[in-house]
Amino acid sequence: MDILSEGEQWGHKPANQEYAKKKVKEFYRELKSTKERKEYIDRGSRLSYVHLLVNVKYAFMKSDFIWVCHELQDILHYEDIFQNRIKYNVLDLIEEYIGEK
Repeated sequence: MDILSEGEQWGHKPANQEYAKKKVKEFYRELKSTKERKEYIDRGSRLSYVHLLVNVKYAFMKSDFIWVCHELQDILHYEDIFQNRIKYNVLDLIEEYIGEK
């Protein structure tokens, strides 16, 4: 699950803020429609994903949706986003700033 394409992630193709905001909304809808993972996967700490969420929130506060996409991509890379404890926190954060429900 990628939010921005490979070229957009690394600056090879320009991605504007409106396009990135649209991609965050698409990511929200796609994540909301996925099933949660029933088993707990330990990545060293139960709260290891929280610092990544803080980065997403900070990017939202700056209204930098390209940065938001990058930080959400980090969560996808480092954590199992389909666990309820992570999935619903990410969804709530996106709802707070994008207004999706």
